[in-house]
Amino acid sequence: GLEPFSVEGAAARGAWAGRAVSAGTAGEALRRARADGISAAPAVYLEGEAGASDDAGTEAGQPGQVALESEAATTQTWRVSAGRSGWLVVRDLYWPGWRATLDGRPAEVRPADGLFRAVSVPAGRHTVAFRYTPVSFWLGCAVSFLTLVIMALTGLRRNAGRGDGIVSQDSNAPGGFGEAK
Repeated sequence: GLEPFSVEGAAARGAWAGRAVSAGTAGEALRRARADGISAAPAVYLEGEAGASDDAGTEAGQPGQVALESEAATTQTWRVSAGRSGWLVVRDLYWPGWRATLDGRPAEVRPADGLFRAVSVPAGRHTVAFRYTPVSFWLGCAVSFLTLVIMALTGLRRNAGRGDGIVSQDSNAPGGFGEAK
């Protein structure tokens, strides 16, 4: 069965992982991360193949540093500084729709440790920005726009069959308005 766990403290929310390890599934990634101690693990467990930076790691005494610079409802900006390449692991729920940039260029967001999100970061000082824009948002916008277009066309079509639609005031009619001219 499922057992609850927590990641203590704000510092644990963003972490540096010096290396990535492949895990076949999200469940396997979570199991392995929990076994290592999810908030202090030196590695991040990624579903499927870990990728090119699988063997990347920080040397002893040179851990990567991460700091949350800004946050809003659907965005986060992190500062990262590291002597070698590795992974920024953000311990907020991974969900399709998260996009990231690394120094303004698109970067892949990977499911990490079975629940969270991670971005591969090269050595040096970098800015990683996350934005949550789910496909359902854009789908909703498209459906709404299409609905407005259909309503507008239907309304124009109905008015076209009724003349000019101008209503004149007639003091003899109840309410002061007469028929449309």
